[in-house]
Amino acid sequence: MALNFENLEIEGSANIKLFRHNDKRGGFTRLFREQDKLKSKFDFRKVENIYISQNHQKSTLRGFHRQKGKFAESKIMSCISGSALHVLIRINGKKIEIARNLLSYEKGNATYVPRDCYSAYLTLEDDSTLAYLTDNIYSPEDEDWVRWNDPCLPLIEWPIKPLIISDKDQSTPYKNI
Repeated sequence: MALNFENLEIEGSANIKLFRHNDKRGGFTRLFREQDKLKSKFDFRKVENIYISQNHQKSTLRGFHRQKGKFAESKIMSCISGSALHVLIRINGKKIEIARNLLSYEKGNATYVPRDCYSAYLTLEDDSTLAYLTDNIYSPEDEDWVRWNDPCLPLIEWPIKPLIISDKDQSTPYKNI
């Protein structure tokens, strides 16, 4: 079965309904298949990295991050345990767009993140784990951030208060857009 794609609020981003098969042994979920990518309109070149992000406690916030320039990357992100609110932002001059997608193992879905979007997520349950695929190599020199609570951003209604945030994410300078 093919993956199903539903557009999110930012053009080019999408919620991906993953193929899942369950039986008495458990379950099997397809996160990515090249032939599905070819049928989509996504600019996802090839799988360069596969990451697993473990989050022990709910209210853990990671983001907003992206890579820029020749190291800009598209991502496919999914929750393989627990749940998280995945938020994307795109900044184009003074125009800021936001898309939200609830990821959970139970829903069996993923988010496609275009290469010009920043990405953040907030875990909604303890022991939430996310897997994500990226299509470019990681370059620390080409990282770019937006602080999660930057006053330039339109109001992001987090369903629970972010409590566990890295020093780096908490101290990122405001963008002053």
